[in-house]
Amino acid sequence: MIEIGSADAATDWAEVLDLLHRAFAVMEGRIDPPSSLHSMDEMTLAEKATREMCLLAEDEDGTLVGCLFGAPEEDSLLISKLAVDPDRQGEGIARALMNLAEAEAKAAGLPALKLQTRIEL
Repeated sequence: MIEIGSADAATDWAEVLDLLHRAFAVMEGRIDPPSSLHSMDEMTLAEKATREMCLLAEDEDGTLVGCLFGAPEEDSLLISKLAVDPDRQGEGIARALMNLAEAEAKAAGLPALKLQTRIEL
């Protein structure tokens, strides 16, 4: 069972950063310019979460298995980072995160989600 909630003061940003690095490792050497993830650290992520929605997915034992950052724009919620633990991909975790992001966007009066991706991917 996956539980999804919002990041808060108790969030372990090192754990979130580690998840992002593992999830995006497949992009190494495939995209140019390199991912913005390379310029992020725990403080950067914590600051990003003050400007954007940050949803965290944990399994039943509290292990972080997914995250989503979403930035409100004029007419949409821009999904700026979406990551799932590579060992847990295919279990519907990203779908659950996106469903909650969609509900949050609707509640904020934003009629759409927007996701940009690299053509190399």
